[in-house]
Amino acid sequence: MNPENLVKDFSRDINHLEKAKAKKHLGIYAYRVQFLRQFIDWKQSVNELQRNLEQMRVLDNNHLISARISQGEIHLGVDTASDLAKAVEIAKKTDEHF
Repeated sequence: MNPENLVKDFSRDINHLEKAKAKKHLGIYAYRVQFLRQFIDWKQSVNELQRNLEQMRVLDNNHLISARISQGEIHLGVDTASDLAKAVEIAKKTDEHF
């Protein structure tokens, strides 16, 4: 991420990254309808296919992805039903309005 909060690259392989500069990715995306129409018309890019990261298609088509640093302390990936159950459990413990 550069000083303007724009993402320069994504990678699942952190071995080549400087640990001080690498950030964990918590993907919450918001798109305009017109952009999504463009996105689905683009072919998958080489980087997208190699890295298995669809956001590379955006960067490889010369579009920008803005990011922010999360202020939260809990960062949990929710990809399965058991992940969701764990997230709900954490939310119930940490959010009185949940």
